[in-house]
Amino acid sequence: MEPLSAAELSSLAGSMLPSSSYGDPSVLQRRDDAIATLLTSLDASGRLPALIAAIDTRQSARLNAYAERMATLAVRLRDPRQLRNGLTAVAVAYETTDDPRDNLTVLSLLWRAAQLLDLDAAGEFHAAAARVPDAAAFFASWPSRKPAHQTIQDMGYLETTDADGFTFRWANDYSIPPPENLRERLSDRWDHLTRRGRD
Repeated sequence: MEPLSAAELSSLAGSMLPSSSYGDPSVLQRRDDAIATLLTSLDASGRLPALIAAIDTRQSARLNAYAERMATLAVRLRDPRQLRNGLTAVAVAYETTDDPRDNLTVLSLLWRAAQLLDLDAAGEFHAAAARVPDAAAFFASWPSRKPAHQTIQDMGYLETTDADGFTFRWANDYSIPPPENLRERLSDRWDHLTRRGRD
C-alpha cells in the first residue's frame, strides 16, 4: 500500500489543539476541514491502514481531540457526516494511542451524539468497525455495555450550551468534579474493551 505523503499528513502537524475548546474558530475550522478531507479520501481509497502506519502518539491524540469536537459538531449541525468522521478518527487514534482509555471516553460522546441525531447508534459503531477492522473489538464491545456505563456522565462529561450552541464539556470545565474514581473505574471495566486479537 502506498505510504502517506507529507502533504497528506500536514493536517495532523503543528501544535496540539485543546480537545474541549474550539479555540480560535478560524484556525480550528481549517484544521478540522483538512482532517475531514484526509479521512474521507483515505477511507474511499482503502488507505486508512496507511494512516495508522504513518502517525505517532501525538498525531493520534490530535485525531482523538478531533473526534471529540465532531461529536459536538454533529449535534449542532444535525449532520451524521460529522459523527462518522469522528468515529473513523477515534478508530485510527485507538490503533496508535499509548492509552486507549482516552479513546473510550470519546466513544461515549459519539454514542450520545448518534442518539441525539436519532440514528441507530449501534449500527453506526458497527459501520465504523468495518471501516477500521483492527478496531472492531473496541467498537463492538460498546453497544453491549450496560446503559448506565454508556453515558457521558459516567465518563465525566456534560451536555450544555455555549455561545455557539450545543456542546459536550468535560465536567471540570464547570468546576463540577467528574465521577468518583473515574480513572480507576475505567481501568476496572477495561477488560470489556481490550485490544483482544491485536497481540
